[in-house]
Amino acid sequence: MPKRFITERDIGAYSAQGMTELVIEPDMVLTDMAVERARAAKIRLIRPDGVSTPPVSAVAPDATSPVQSQARSEVHAQVRAAVIARLGGEPEGLDAIIAAVLPRVS
Repeated sequence: MPKRFITERDIGAYSAQGMTELVIEPDMVLTDMAVERARAAKIRLIRPDGVSTPPVSAVAPDATSPVQSQARSEVHAQVRAAVIARLGGEPEGLDAIIAAVLPRVS
């Protein structure tokens, strides 16, 4: 069975249509940015087992010290500059991608 990729752009279109829930079918693959966009748009993602993503307000804020926040901001800026230099321009959603990835590698 071929996979159907759901992207950030798809979620934006669903949001514009007023969708508040999306049932994730077995053939669907959501990109990380699609998941982030769904949270921002308050679209609940429901897996086939009935488990859903928490609403954005239920996601705990990142508990970091001011020093960690400063270090993360500096790393974010360095990564951003490196990506723009490498690609010759700023790709759409760059800051959101960096923000989503940094907690996973810090």
